[in-house]
Amino acid sequence: MNVYLVLQNLFLFRSNWLQFPKLSDKVILIVNEETSAKLPAAQHAFFDSIYRLPQFNYENLIKTIEQIKAVLPTSVNIKLVTHDETCMEMMAKLREYFNFIGEKPGDIERFINKASMKKSLAQTNIVLPKHCYFNREQYLSDPETYIKQLIGQLTFPLFVKPINSAASQYTAKLHNVQELRDWCLKHDKNYDYEIDEFINGKLYCCESIMYDNKILFSHVCLNAHPCFDFMSGKVNGTITLPQEDEIVQRIIMLNQQVLQAMQPVPNGLIHLEVFRRENDELVFLELACRPPGGMIIQSYAKRFGIDIEQIHFGLQMGIKNIFSLPQQSEPYSAWVWFPYKAGKVKRFLDVSLQSSHESFWKININDELPSSTSLIDYSGGILLWNANYETLLQDFNYLASFNQPPIDVYE
Repeated sequence: MNVYLVLQNLFLFRSNWLQFPKLSDKVILIVNEETSAKLPAAQHAFFDSIYRLPQFNYENLIKTIEQIKAVLPTSVNIKLVTHDETCMEMMAKLREYFNFIGEKPGDIERFINKASMKKSLAQTNIVLPKHCYFNREQYLSDPETYIKQLIGQLTFPLFVKPINSAASQYTAKLHNVQELRDWCLKHDKNYDYEIDEFINGKLYCCESIMYDNKILFSHVCLNAHPCFDFMSGKVNGTITLPQEDEIVQRIIMLNQQVLQAMQPVPNGLIHLEVFRRENDELVFLELACRPPGGMIIQSYAKRFGIDIEQIHFGLQMGIKNIFSLPQQSEPYSAWVWFPYKAGKVKRFLDVSLQSSHESFWKININDELPSSTSLIDYSGGILLWNANYETLLQDFNYLASFNQPPIDVYE
């Protein structure tokens, strides 16, 4: 008998557990107490037990798993699964601590640590951004000499990001030496940072369904903008591309090279991000062993009739044959999220689209909003689809042209 422990800290499920294939094994949810309040009550019935942790951390997870183990037969096979990037490292440590089946810290580090993933690709012909890693001790010992060394390695503008975070949190674009000085002085000491060249170009993502180191399915989407632009008022979103497009085939080939170099690869979803420079060169950005963020889950459901988040959980569980891979494409699909608009919300503005669509707002009239500081700070969004790709692309480009969300605020 198997018992699957689903770990969920911050990131919500996008799929409906009541639509998950029926299992004879037990499925137990261990969830952050605050996050659990956002799980629809009807879905609670899917889980055999739910453990809500006021403090979702490594120590409390050990205690909770010990409690679960104490009432299970010793012959039970326990597997840990998650879709939440904030759980990945803890999950690997817990597998090591309890000697559970699955990837341990050494197996997973190159999929969650940007420095380790670049090191894994360093001996290939895959193009990486010019980059270095911030050394706080060296900076504190001689700030000006250290800054001179940095600007000798890289040219402005620079892009700074934590090596083990997601959703564009704690990122910054630095335009000159003074901004670099200010950042070095003030940055958060709790993170290790990577400093990259800033790449001008288009951002793409490629989702792969992996099992036993084989790619079962992969597809490419174009991003409306690089994720960092969300904080300046532009939408975040993607559009599914025609499989026969030349750029799609190029990125799928690059994806195959990356995953070959990264083997062994965990079962489930792998999310790859790639820049296409203005000179047409493809540059590896990063990857993750989890489903993508935003509404790509819903977009793939429209396009291919599959739930890639459910597939991710199923393949992590070791269950391959209960899911169907896409046999044919449904209508092309896209989605966007709108950032916050700082101020008190007065009204929502109309958006005119030719394609079929569903829209929603997470905020209400009279809410007082700050500016968005990461992709987590989104005010609402639109899922759109159309059998005619060119028409859908027109709508997507129209939404991508917004420099501010369609929100009116009080002056």
